[in-house]
Amino acid sequence: MDLLKILDEYKKDVIELYGEKLVSIYLYGSAATPSFIPGVSDLNFLIILDEVNINDLKLYHRIHAKWAKKKVAPPIIATPDYLFRSTDVFPLEFSEIMENHILVFGKDLVNSIDIQAGNLRLQVESELKGKLLKFRQGIIFLSNDTTEFKRFFIRTVTSFVPVFRGVLRLFNVKPPYDFLELAHKLEEQTGFSSSILEKAWEIKKGAPISHDDLNNVTYQFHEELEKLIDLVDRLKVK
Repeated sequence: MDLLKILDEYKKDVIELYGEKLVSIYLYGSAATPSFIPGVSDLNFLIILDEVNINDLKLYHRIHAKWAKKKVAPPIIATPDYLFRSTDVFPLEFSEIMENHILVFGKDLVNSIDIQAGNLRLQVESELKGKLLKFRQGIIFLSNDTTEFKRFFIRTVTSFVPVFRGVLRLFNVKPPYDFLELAHKLEEQTGFSSSILEKAWEIKKGAPISHDDLNNVTYQFHEELEKLIDLVDRLKVK
């Protein structure tokens, strides 16, 4: 089933569920970009209702199993009021939705969202520092098993990708979805070594690596993160 057919069928199911309560349906994320891979990429939806209660959330369960088989993730379900009053605390997430979305049904509210650069910088800094602490905690509990070490390193780098995208936005650069392009843009704007992220990409794709080399690239990644955090912490945005 191609994307247009999926959107049409999904729209019909959601309209049937919520009727007049339904305000908008959006597809967002990689599926709304040229990097979408049918059958591989997840489909992320934002459903806007005029009000949201527990019964509305339980109602979605009727169609969840059907759409989960077609790579549809559990949707974000919110109200217009929540949407407009949450951009100060979730500027990173709403920036993603604003930049990469398709209006599937209803009123176009997303294009009216206002993201303040100062709020975005604060969340990016918070995410970078929080993930760095989790990275350090993970290192403490790592065994000497190289396979476990590789999995940990890949998970760690992957968890930083949305935040790296947020960093680029602080420099008024729309982040690409391609991982290697993102790595190079990040280096251009901040000096973060793209070679480390390229190495991470190779490891994720199955390239062999010794325990010592893995230890070195992890050490380098940690150093680059510290420098990036210092840069973001000192960054003045308008």
